[in-house]
Amino acid sequence: MKSQITVKIIGGGQEIGANSYLINWKGTSILLDTGMHPDKPADEALLAIENLPHTIDAVILSHGHLDHIGSFPMVMQFRDVKSVHVQKSAAAIIQRMLQNSAVHIQRNRERFSNPKTLKAWSRSAIDHAKRRLRQGAVSYREIFTINGKIQAYFFDAGHVLGSAGIVITDGEHTIVYTGDIALQDHGVHLKANLPTVQPVDLLLIESTNAADEKRYTEKSQHQRFFQIIREAVQRKGSILIPAFALGRSQDIISLIGQGKEGGYIPVIPIYLSGLGNAITEIYDECISQLRKLYRRPKLADYVISLPNEALIHTWQKHKESGESAIFIATNGMLMEQTPAARLASRMLNFPEDSIIFSGYQAPSTKGYDVLNASMGTSLLFREDETWVRAEIKTEHRYQVRLSAHASVDDLQQIVSHFNPEWSALVHGDADATKVFANKLREKQYRVQLPVVGETLLLRKAEDDMSISLRHRQALIITVGTSLLGNAKRAGCDEKDSQALS
Repeated sequence: MKSQITVKIIGGGQEIGANSYLINWKGTSILLDTGMHPDKPADEALLAIENLPHTIDAVILSHGHLDHIGSFPMVMQFRDVKSVHVQKSAAAIIQRMLQNSAVHIQRNRERFSNPKTLKAWSRSAIDHAKRRLRQGAVSYREIFTINGKIQAYFFDAGHVLGSAGIVITDGEHTIVYTGDIALQDHGVHLKANLPTVQPVDLLLIESTNAADEKRYTEKSQHQRFFQIIREAVQRKGSILIPAFALGRSQDIISLIGQGKEGGYIPVIPIYLSGLGNAITEIYDECISQLRKLYRRPKLADYVISLPNEALIHTWQKHKESGESAIFIATNGMLMEQTPAARLASRMLNFPEDSIIFSGYQAPSTKGYDVLNASMGTSLLFREDETWVRAEIKTEHRYQVRLSAHASVDDLQQIVSHFNPEWSALVHGDADATKVFANKLREKQYRVQLPVVGETLLLRKAEDDMSISLRHRQALIITVGTSLLGNAKRAGCDEKDSQALS
């Protein structure tokens, strides 16, 4: 119905990855993010395009990580998208991310059975997507209009350069989407800058770290990081740091640079491979948007740029000379056939070498396998048309916590700041969303934990709607009154359940 506002969870419901949320705002379709899933292979990782309407009035992207933009070319190629909206810095980053993804997909084209995939990542399709990104780029807090009647703007979410939360309103109803958000300064990044918005009907909020009850300070994790490097150098080993090209690579570069300048680690070569170099150049162009502590010198001055094809050869040279070096390489989860995975498959055979993970490792990824493999076992790595067997001979595999996501305490603070009528917890696994929901309910907040495929339905209090909708596959929010939906799964108490009847 054209009087309704619905939010369908295309991806990101009780999962980390494939984030995408389809809003039907009284007849206007708005797609928030177009992610891919890091845990799934090939075509399965991409958005199921059939779940989207043929015409989309607006696509709004929160930032450049692939779990938020990885299916953007598919949407642009096979749907009629009227407008695209993205923060300016993110637009430049996403263009480079998509270009790199296109190269990867075309090189591994035999792994994709859906012909639409290759068409969406053709040169002409990527050029079209990049052009639309440039056309839709706006600054933080710059208001843009969707379909002539709905206004929206971005606010700085503090996750990575260009990351944005989104406020959408028609003057009567307001939805806030946090995207990935950080409420504290971290690495080279400044914390989120939350807007004052009242009232908020629905807050779509990420839940990545909500189940992590441990408290990690930057100082303690930095000290541990430096210690691991010092010990590797004493063994004359090299260090691989798998890192996402966007955000984490720049944090690692700055951290190592500060460690060398402060005398916390020895002066050894630092190599940065592949896409991380291009993204670091964009960071250096936007240096004024970063933490002052980490602005000088330029990030690129700390590292030696290394093409992907030279990565293994350079590591071998250091092995032959007995000299240590640090290699920062994509991908952060060691996805198959990425530079980091290729190098890891060699380094695991050498007891003196170290691998330091600095982010979340999804259970189905090679990064998770490497981090948790037992000594004396082996792992298979795919390389082109062959498989490489890596013997696990190094025990020096570590995880240092350098999260760019809000802690559970910070997430609660974000909810308190916006004070929404309802909060929908997304971008978190089932355990994380459950923990977060319980904490919010203790403070009398109304919460929903939608799964992929479910729909949140907002409507005006005076709208007439059959009570039978309570029994359908939908979560129904009545702005200003009650919520009709799956009361049991939502954790509604007896009083709430009575209010729904």
